[in-house]
Amino acid sequence: MTIDNPDDFCSFKGKDIDFEDEKYDPFPVYRFKPVAMNMLKHCIVPSRLDNLVANLEYIGSRKMANVEELELAESTLSFFTNEFPRYWLKKGSEALLTSVPEILVSMQDPKPVGGESPLSIPFLTESIRGDEGKVAILVAPQCFEKNPDFPDKQMLN
Repeated sequence: MTIDNPDDFCSFKGKDIDFEDEKYDPFPVYRFKPVAMNMLKHCIVPSRLDNLVANLEYIGSRKMANVEELELAESTLSFFTNEFPRYWLKKGSEALLTSVPEILVSMQDPKPVGGESPLSIPFLTESIRGDEGKVAILVAPQCFEKNPDFPDKQMLN
């Protein structure tokens, strides 16, 4: 499979997040599962890790408020992408960049790795928009778990 238009690939991410939609406010707070955090700690320079994780967890929490349980159970292609500067990668981490076709193939037949779904780990790839100075990260809902440090939205109502 080739992707000539980056927007074609981005359409796989599922529904766009409507940040103006208040029906999910206050939205539930999610965090990365330990396996996903370990991968990020292994690949991202420490000085950039906290900001990247905070941004991705915020977007992930908003996304998770819109993802139905059925989507999670079926391991659909309901992930989001974000891009960041290539220099945020630790030395040697560029070897972990996966091509978009490889990612799509792995999602066709997601076999557990070490007891976890391969979708539980973010994918790093070349910039989807073609920016040589950036790297894309693809994050599936399976990378997240509810953050027990924050009350559930039902408790706030």
